[in-house]
Amino acid sequence: MTRSATMALEQTSDEGIIEESVPVQDSREFVARHPATASSDAPASEPVGSLMSFMPSIADQFMLSAETATRKLSERVDGATSLTPDEIKAAKETFIGAMLEAAGQLMSQRQWLVDEIRSFDGLWQGKVLKKIQEIEAVVEAEDQRIRSMTDDDSVDLSSVMRAISTLNEKKAYLDGLRFQMQCSTD
Repeated sequence: MTRSATMALEQTSDEGIIEESVPVQDSREFVARHPATASSDAPASEPVGSLMSFMPSIADQFMLSAETATRKLSERVDGATSLTPDEIKAAKETFIGAMLEAAGQLMSQRQWLVDEIRSFDGLWQGKVLKKIQEIEAVVEAEDQRIRSMTDDDSVDLSSVMRAISTLNEKKAYLDGLRFQMQCSTD
């Protein structure tokens, strides 16, 4: 790029219209190629792995867009001995437009990733709630069993004490699950 073209580009500060952009992978295309991210029945590790592999491609796509915009600007102004102010302005507008488009796509894909990650939080909470319900049922059944054991004179007291100890461990586990859910909703 010639020095006068560089100085002229730096002096012009208008933002322009996007003329060309590099095609990028839309987040919906990603879901179509990686259906595990769209399925709530799939193990959580599959969608997380798919998202993790998608993250670097977002940065790569942005860099490709930026490099393409820079290359096109360079091709447009390199070798030109003298550019009119309108040509300089048009070149700058094209470059700025391409960079704004790339940034917009980057932010759109970033937001999609944030939304997907938040959906995992809901999936996790659903699994914890299900586990809480299961443990509550086990605790209730164990409590009933211990009551019947205490009513039966043929049951050894040590068996009742072991059952009570096991029940207390399950109740503590249940309290921990409930605490975890309370912390995640706050």
